[in-house]
Amino acid sequence: MLDTRLQHLLRSVVDSPVKLHILLTLHSQVQEHISAEQLSERLCRDVWSVSQALREMAEDGLLEVLNIAGSSPVYRFQPRPEYIVPINDLINSYDDPIARSMIYHTLREMSGYTAARRASHVRTVW
Repeated sequence: MLDTRLQHLLRSVVDSPVKLHILLTLHSQVQEHISAEQLSERLCRDVWSVSQALREMAEDGLLEVLNIAGSSPVYRFQPRPEYIVPINDLINSYDDPIARSMIYHTLREMSGYTAARRASHVRTVW
């Protein structure tokens, strides 16, 4: 069983395999600023899903975003204080094959709810 703080992190912030991959990558390169294009190449993932995940992770308080005039935004891993312990737990748990399986199981469980949860946070302007 995963710790409740870790479950909350997975259910509310790191709610997709793309975000998990990004988190695991950026956690080891804390001071690096990176664009969606650079990260998509590094992760071998499409730039659209990486861009969306980066925007959502910035909105949720995991990343700092810098908007430089005339270029794409760049991101840096800068989690809010309340996420530090659960992120460290996630990193440590990921090394254990059973815990890793449980992490992916939780993400698969969440896949149907993620889009609906995000859509409920977006206001419709008429």
